[in-house]
Amino acid sequence: MGKNLSLQQKAVCAIIFLTLVLAAISAMVSYRVYTHNMAGHYKSMCRNVAWTASSVVEGIELERYVARVSDIYLQNPLSEFEGKEEAAYLEQYDSVKDEGYWKIYHTFEKIKNANGAHALYVIYIDIPSKTYVYVMDIGDAESAYPVGTWGHIASEDYGVLENPRQGFPGTVVETKEAGWLCRAGVPVIRADGTVAAFVMAALPMNSGVKDRWEYMVKSSLILTAIAMTIGIVSVRILTRLWAQAQEPAEQEVNIHDLAMVSGEECLETQEQEDVS
Repeated sequence: MGKNLSLQQKAVCAIIFLTLVLAAISAMVSYRVYTHNMAGHYKSMCRNVAWTASSVVEGIELERYVARVSDIYLQNPLSEFEGKEEAAYLEQYDSVKDEGYWKIYHTFEKIKNANGAHALYVIYIDIPSKTYVYVMDIGDAESAYPVGTWGHIASEDYGVLENPRQGFPGTVVETKEAGWLCRAGVPVIRADGTVAAFVMAALPMNSGVKDRWEYMVKSSLILTAIAMTIGIVSVRILTRLWAQAQEPAEQEVNIHDLAMVSGEECLETQEQEDVS
């Protein structure tokens, strides 16, 4: 009996283990699908904002300011200054910001605010030095990069150097200043088919990441409850089947005992008749 009970306990433990594994796998798959769909939504929306910005301004006018910025930058590429030297370097680009420049700037500003974007900016890329240069950065005075500010292109974005027309595909990054952001960029294409610059957009994703976390917690609780319910029902069914399987064995034992008793009674009767 002890051996049979041990086997039953093993079966019950196996059912509970399998239901918990099923809940964990279901929660993980559900979380990955939700994360993939959420990231895809933000990437598509971010690229649409960049396309909108690039399409509402006069391309030739924007190309003119890109050319003026690139001309100044290429006179001294990869320049690194500090203090007064940096200020003097950036002052070279002040001549770029005329009335037409600010007209484009304010148009971009309206698009940025209307779409709730964290950032909207235009960059020129110097392929030989693998650097980007800010032509226009629409944002707060404290956080916006001055015209002429440059930086190195990240290694994960090297694909744009080989095929500029593809632009910057949507990427999700976590920053110290703004938290989670989705960034994408589209090319500004000249009449001859070459790429003059890129309009970049960045959208905040903190609310989406928060929703993702809440979804994971809720889905995990629901799937665990379902799995435990299935486990409890399965254990009860198994216990009932186990009990039914034991009944024939007990009946066989009772019949055998009854036969033994009947045989003994017959023997006693025969002995009494012999004595008589």
